[in-house]
Amino acid sequence: NLGMTLKAGRLGIGTSEPRAALDVRGDIHANGCVVQVVTNPVVGPYAYTISGAEIEMAALTTSFTPKFSDSLVLVQVYLSYEADYNAVIYIRANGKDIPTGQGRSYGQQEGVIPVSYDGNNASTPNSSTFVVHHILSGEPNVEYKIYYRANTNNATIRLNRGYSSVDEKGMCYVVITEIAQ
Repeated sequence: NLGMTLKAGRLGIGTSEPRAALDVRGDIHANGCVVQVVTNPVVGPYAYTISGAEIEMAALTTSFTPKFSDSLVLVQVYLSYEADYNAVIYIRANGKDIPTGQGRSYGQQEGVIPVSYDGNNASTPNSSTFVVHHILSGEPNVEYKIYYRANTNNATIRLNRGYSSVDEKGMCYVVITEIAQ
């Protein structure tokens, strides 16, 4: 769809159903920079139980093909969740942890964001947003995976859990933004 749509005060470029004030499907060219945006919404309830040190949250895996060899990539992850036990979220690019200045620690664990602070009891439903910065070094394809790591066995994280017994839909997502340097 190459057309523009104005619907309920929202402008869509390349989409007939704009979901934001400006909803662009494709690349944005501004002042000589090129931005590529890849979005991965997670629809439906997902639960992951850890029986070891960590587990990949497969529904959040997002892949993309960079348009430039040395661009800056912003990886934004929004989680709506309920989690058991003190745990953290990690993000990896092509199998390697992304170092981040925003990394936080809880107990002995280093991670992007801790998801529970409550002394090994089930947490109340929560939501978190975090962004990591990744400089590409000529990778032809990049796969970002999100991991949940707990300090105990049999911990569970439930994505799209809005309330203790209610599963929400489409509340978790990953947005990859590539910015040409």
